[in-house]
Amino acid sequence: MPAKDEVKLAPERLGLSTKDIIYLIVFRELSSDKGYLSDMYQVVRTELSALEKGKGRSYYYQVVNEMERFGWISLQGTIGKKKIYELSESGREKIETFRSTYHESISLLNQMADYLLFVITGSGSSRAPSLSSEQLKLFNRLINVRFLTRYLILRILSDRSHQSETAIDILQLIRDTYHWQCAEGYIYELLHEMEDGEHEWVYGQWQDERRRYYYYRITDQGSMALSQEEESALMFIRNLKNYTGLMLKLFK
Repeated sequence: MPAKDEVKLAPERLGLSTKDIIYLIVFRELSSDKGYLSDMYQVVRTELSALEKGKGRSYYYQVVNEMERFGWISLQGTIGKKKIYELSESGREKIETFRSTYHESISLLNQMADYLLFVITGSGSSRAPSLSSEQLKLFNRLINVRFLTRYLILRILSDRSHQSETAIDILQLIRDTYHWQCAEGYIYELLHEMEDGEHEWVYGQWQDERRRYYYYRITDQGSMALSQEEESALMFIRNLKNYTGLMLKLFK
């Protein structure tokens, strides 16, 4: 798979910095009880490594000191050399600010990934979430639109009920059947690539001499490529499902 088609998922794509992630982990760890500074660092280190390349211990201490200056957490004492912190009311308010800004969108992205897993594999949720236009744009930035669209085009044209369809009909079928969409112009671009490029997965012809409607059909090469395109689309969907699942744990 070409490197240019790979999508590196990182919190920044959702508008969250490394510092924000540390805030959220510390908030979560202190939300039910007091916590040791050193113990929380081990949690931060583990969870950051699953999301992105982590920062060093000194950066963590710097962030915690900042949280204390902001009044979000307070030092309750020490046992030996171990500092104990507690969440303040101001900190709880900050948690709600993060939650209202990010939680719903991350949850819906997770649900959409789960739904598309169901569409492709039959395992997952059969209920498609309703995404706003901004959430859909975000979802499309976090997956590989090319692989998902190519797979859905081949899947539609391999269905006996849709063996011959126009580009606009294919776009509408993707919207209506799979509750997802890419840009209209992108469908034409991909179909042209799939027809005339190195793949030759589809072929098209005009309905009549007046050239009003151009219909596409799947080729033998396209039928053989369907399972490969399914695996490529699945890789990105599973990646997003796992990634958003990790992000949702920050709000527990």
